[in-house]
Amino acid sequence: MMWRFVARPTAPAARVPHRARYASSAAFDRDEYGLFIDGKFVAASGEDARLAVENPATTERLAYVANATAADVDHAVASGQSAFEAGSWSRASVSDRANVLNDIAKALRKRIPEFARKESLQTGRPIREMRAQLTRIPEWFEYFAALARTSEGSVPPFSGPYVNYTQRLPLGTVGLITPWNHPLLIAVKKLAPALAAGNSVVDYLPVCLTAFLGSEQLLAKLLQSIR
Repeated sequence: MMWRFVARPTAPAARVPHRARYASSAAFDRDEYGLFIDGKFVAASGEDARLAVENPATTERLAYVANATAADVDHAVASGQSAFEAGSWSRASVSDRANVLNDIAKALRKRIPEFARKESLQTGRPIREMRAQLTRIPEWFEYFAALARTSEGSVPPFSGPYVNYTQRLPLGTVGLITPWNHPLLIAVKKLAPALAAGNSVVDYLPVCLTAFLGSEQLLAKLLQSIR
């Protein structure tokens, strides 16, 4: 038996304008993002108070982001330490903290498409990759919620009439430095254990032309909504 292959010309595919293949900045709910401190958005205090951030795939401006100064960082740390010393989170029971982390995971899982879209726009990474990656981030909250519930101290032997034991306690305000290429994923990997331990958190994302705080600001608002 012989096979005969015939090549037939086809109509050329319509060219899609480069920019039309990407989502636009309309995916963001505001034109400017401030610093999220003490439960609200605030402007940066310096002269260069904001930076324009572009979609690296299209060079379209997505939004402006606050350009924090050292004074702004001090403000955030002081706010975090004040919340820590107030004790509503740092002295909450392990069970209560675990319940909140599980609630965060549930709320986050419902909004993965929204987060994935923002992550894709601000990093230039494919939306398919972002969807696959971000579907795993609720698991980090669930994992550390379970770890907090089951964490046990130890009773090392000690000479004399003493009881010697170890207990894990929160440290205070924890600084998280998040890289630009996977801002939400890596932020959550650090945020979940810090919160599970009872700490307050200040998250810092180095701002450049390929990333900004859009998805992390959205995460901050989501965390605030969990009671």
